[in-house]
Amino acid sequence: MKKIHIFCALPYEAEAIKDSLGLAPVKNGHLRRFEDQEGQISLTVTGTGKTASACAVGYEMGANGSKGDVLINAGIAGGSFSVGEVFLINRITDNDTGRSFYPDDPGITGSCPGLKECGILCSSSVCFESDIPAMSAVDMESSSFFEAASSFTGPNNIHVIKVISDNGDHKKVTPDDVRYLTLKTVPVISAIIEKQRNISDEPLYDGILYEQLAEDLRCSEYMRNELKQLLIYAKCDGIDAGKIRSDLMTEGILPVTNKKDGTKALGEFKRRVAYI
Repeated sequence: MKKIHIFCALPYEAEAIKDSLGLAPVKNGHLRRFEDQEGQISLTVTGTGKTASACAVGYEMGANGSKGDVLINAGIAGGSFSVGEVFLINRITDNDTGRSFYPDDPGITGSCPGLKECGILCSSSVCFESDIPAMSAVDMESSSFFEAASSFTGPNNIHVIKVISDNGDHKKVTPDDVRYLTLKTVPVISAIIEKQRNISDEPLYDGILYEQLAEDLRCSEYMRNELKQLLIYAKCDGIDAGKIRSDLMTEGILPVTNKKDGTKALGEFKRRVAYI
């Protein structure tokens, strides 16, 4: 089984998860870290905010991780939903940069009857009720978590699970509230662990199609990384990326002759893969 690394911003979130999964404290420098007896499942308390989250992911993966491991961010979030609802995040939008990221694994929702999906807005500052988009969650770590995690694995191995704690009205949420709410994420985390026990080691994406598209798009290194994520996303979601390429070629969008057109064409490929 691939190693599973769980990350929580708050110690109260971590307490709920570590007790449910039977994780014990281990020494890990300045970060609070917990682990199972086999060393296959770990839990790290990152602290709040984008910088803390990204640093903790880099530290944990550098010290204890491997390429292709599974990374999970779990905990509370604000949102335009009822308090206590649990969501698997399928789109992360960074409020500061406008960039979006797409963690995805359709097998998880199938393993957790009633589990819903939604997008999340990640902001460096506190969001109030008027700042929260309709049908969305909000937090302060998810985008930097995803970006840091993407250095070590594909989007099909990056999961963000959030339970709604408030609606941006900032009513006091006590440590006991945080523990109680975070417990609701444990069945989803357990489903991911169980799924990983049975997963195959097949390639995450079609390498030949990747090279063809990279040439068609005149990809820079940054574009190659984004293209790879999109191909992994397409494979996980059962989307025929090869047909999308053929359609773009028929429409004269591919191949391109310069990088500027390549950037536009990659955006169109992304729109068709991710339905945005």
